[in-house]
Amino acid sequence: MLLCLLFVGAFGADHDTTVCEMLGSPGLPLLAKEGDLIIGGAFSIHTQVSNPPLSFTDTPDPLKCSSFNFREFKFAQAMIFAINEINKNPEMLPNVTLGYKIYDNCGAMDILRAALALVSGIEGEVSDDNCTRGETVQAILGHSGSRPTIAFEQVVGRFHIPVVSYFSTCACLSDRAKYPTFFRTIPSDYFQAKALAALVKRFGWQWIGAIQSDNDYGRNGILAFTEEVKKLGVCIAFVGTILRTHTMDKILDVVEMIKQSTVKVILAFIPEGDFYPLMKEVVKQNITGIQWIASEAWITAPRPSTPEIYKAFGGALGFVVQKMAIPNLKPFLTGISPHADPSGTFVRNFWEIMVGCRSVLPGEHTATEATNEMCTGNETLLYSQDMFFNVTQLRVSYNVYKAVYAIAHALHQLVFCQPAHQPAEKPLRPCLNISEIQTKQVTAHLQKVHFRNQFGDNVLFDENGDPPASYDIINWQLRDGQVQHVSLGHFASAANGDYKLSVREEEIVWRTGKMVPSSVCSNVCPVGTRKAQIKGKSTCCFDCAADCTPCPREYWSSERKDACIPKTVEFLTYHEPMGIAITAISYFSSCACLSDRRKYPTFFRVIPNDDYQVKAIAQLLVRFNWTWVGLLRGDHEYGRFAVQGLMRELQGTKVCVAYQEMIPLLYNHQAALEIMQVMRSSSAKVVVVFSAEGEMTPFLRDYMTQNITGIQWVASEAWVTASVFTGSEYYPYLGGTIGFGIRKGQISRLGDYLQTVNPEKYPDNVLVQELWEALYGCSPSPPSGSMMTPCSGLESLLEQHSAYMNTSSPRVAYNVYKAVYAIAHSLHNLLICQPQNGPFGNNSCAQEDNIHPWQLMHYLEKVNFTTPFGDQVSFDENGDALAIYDIMNWIWFPDGRTKVQTVGVVKKSLFKGEELTLHEDKIFWNFDSKQPPRSVCSESCPPGTRMARKKGEAECCFDCIPCSEGKISNKT
Repeated sequence: MLLCLLFVGAFGADHDTTVCEMLGSPGLPLLAKEGDLIIGGAFSIHTQVSNPPLSFTDTPDPLKCSSFNFREFKFAQAMIFAINEINKNPEMLPNVTLGYKIYDNCGAMDILRAALALVSGIEGEVSDDNCTRGETVQAILGHSGSRPTIAFEQVVGRFHIPVVSYFSTCACLSDRAKYPTFFRTIPSDYFQAKALAALVKRFGWQWIGAIQSDNDYGRNGILAFTEEVKKLGVCIAFVGTILRTHTMDKILDVVEMIKQSTVKVILAFIPEGDFYPLMKEVVKQNITGIQWIASEAWITAPRPSTPEIYKAFGGALGFVVQKMAIPNLKPFLTGISPHADPSGTFVRNFWEIMVGCRSVLPGEHTATEATNEMCTGNETLLYSQDMFFNVTQLRVSYNVYKAVYAIAHALHQLVFCQPAHQPAEKPLRPCLNISEIQTKQVTAHLQKVHFRNQFGDNVLFDENGDPPASYDIINWQLRDGQVQHVSLGHFASAANGDYKLSVREEEIVWRTGKMVPSSVCSNVCPVGTRKAQIKGKSTCCFDCAADCTPCPREYWSSERKDACIPKTVEFLTYHEPMGIAITAISYFSSCACLSDRRKYPTFFRVIPNDDYQVKAIAQLLVRFNWTWVGLLRGDHEYGRFAVQGLMRELQGTKVCVAYQEMIPLLYNHQAALEIMQVMRSSSAKVVVVFSAEGEMTPFLRDYMTQNITGIQWVASEAWVTASVFTGSEYYPYLGGTIGFGIRKGQISRLGDYLQTVNPEKYPDNVLVQELWEALYGCSPSPPSGSMMTPCSGLESLLEQHSAYMNTSSPRVAYNVYKAVYAIAHSLHNLLICQPQNGPFGNNSCAQEDNIHPWQLMHYLEKVNFTTPFGDQVSFDENGDALAIYDIMNWIWFPDGRTKVQTVGVVKKSLFKGEELTLHEDKIFWNFDSKQPPRSVCSESCPPGTRMARKKGEAECCFDCIPCSEGKISNKT
């Protein structure tokens, strides 16, 4: 069928002549060979495309394709090889020559143009009685991806042209109502989902993550897999979605999803091209210990099969179609040359990349200055060791080979009315004129194809156009420094409709070692307990609960859980692990994760939980109307939980996050420069940082060398009071920083006490000895042979020891002070307990000479007192102290000094809730205006315009569009 425009009696044609003229032209390079019957081909021989400028007044220029894809080129060459082999076989289509037309669809970006080209042909005009001609191709082979194949089939299927795919696996393509002319030589993902489910069942994995591509291939694959594993009681913890065109932010969201999850097994049902950016990020962030399960689309792909990617993906398991070695294919591939095929554009590209020089064909001329790049004519590919020429383990190429033979067998039976290779009493004669062949007939005969090829494989299609299901199991192993795809088993459909899985488990290399990894949300409940479902979570996640009467705190339950027996007193040494399980009070651990009473039942702290800090930071951002902010965090739990908390707090506000970056724990200069490039290119003028002084020090040094200014820093308590950053060299970059600091207190006579701490008074205290060595560079008792200078241990502490002696504004030391007093108050309350009126069993009190830690913990939970400085000390049900922070601001003085001063306070009391007090008139802003900076993605729209959201961007980013006729806007 010809897609054309009908002109009668125009452009100088005779009045009795009908002229059909095609609109436009394919404009694509192609490999072609004439023949009696033509097989079309569509391959992504290039993977990137540059779109021409669009004027909407002139015909656009053809797309420019780049990034040569050797894998797809090899598939195209396998098609040509099979056609040449068939043409030489006297028993297959005798006296009928097969030709081909192969189009490059540039990584699926130009798939519809290729489809229309194959349907219409490339001739500009046709003139005959009916303005028609026979189809240009009898069948089409391609494409390698499911999503482009769907679009391709929807076009050519309307012309009844059969399409045989060698690598499109989406189960959706088995719908004969939608895709009536579609066939494939690779099994449907419906069968792959069953194979993957069988693998999961085999190894007892019940808690699995999934990553899918944002297209029909990924979504349908994960959907089919989910349906299969649900029958087995397996739960899907999360489903991450990515595509090669997604932004880095979306990729990082999926990475964060992986890091936060407890799963140890993840299925990636995604093409290699879409998955590779995520793989690189997983390796970059050193996420290991995951057992990856692969779909056939990436398990044997060459690009990720490197020692670098292996660091995180080693031991991956997946299914692939069977492999085969095709005789005589290697000589054919090594014989590819622009001299043998001068018209083949792809061939010249391939040759120049593979050989490394530019070929000059007879009659061509080249510039003199480029002669050093020209080929000599003696180059050869015969001895190349490139993987392109490895034909011993062909999988997808073998599918291409089978697809060509399936089309040839259908054409043979159609033309000669009998199967190929069937004995005949006399030479075969066509029973159908080749010019009368209709593609409907080719489709009908393809549906009936059933033959055994030279390798013993049965080639046939079921009623949906699918072949029999058969897979090899592949395991990623590192051998001699190279990633090998080792076949360790098989999955195939049985004659009775069942499926058989065989695996050589003892040969598998697991990501977690030699043992099969375990992946469960909750472990099996022990004897004496039952599963208690956790509300809002998957059925695989539960607590182990017992509906029983709790024993008193000084009793244990028996081994059979049927009686309470008295606890025996055990005395722990400092070397025993249980020694750290005793009640602990922290003075500087702020991670919100420590508030989990189930995990940390004996933990208390006098520093606020980071949840309160992020609430305060969110209030600050809203207060100054900073609606477009950047986030930086350290690579640790502190940074991760703090950012997560802030993101929750910002929901429902007008504040948007412009970017979110992580400073590596093991500092990486290149990674830091990439972060700074993000900061430089962003319009966000406010940056919130949750990081420790250790990571910030090298980061800020690099930051200053990049001379990035104009940033308003908002600091967490971990670095806002760090004295190392108050030097004059930091002022242009950090001046005006605002943040939340640990509450400053007053400890009377602390300075006097520190003056009394010396080695002479504490000769056996190793820490005091080390203090003296650090302060004075001498030792009262230097080790034998040491170069250290001896000293008396009575030296006076001087002003230069201010880091140790400064007691004017203690912060962390004040927390230590409060923690000691909290314990003292608890002990006091424990010791004044009145007999017969105590809180323990039978109203008893603790024994003064035998106090148990759990008894002290009871009083700690209830402690409530006020320090001499006026601060209230108590703990909530999670062991957290009442939140109180000083709001700090970095002020610069003309003499070059930078001072960190308090400009406000935020605190939470038992009675009034959370309060933020800020003295804005005292804040120093390091900007020319001496006013708070503006940090917005888009300015408010003026009267007469309306906001128009930018697709794919944050809601804070919009354009201002003039109101249409008849409408007004008089508000900003």
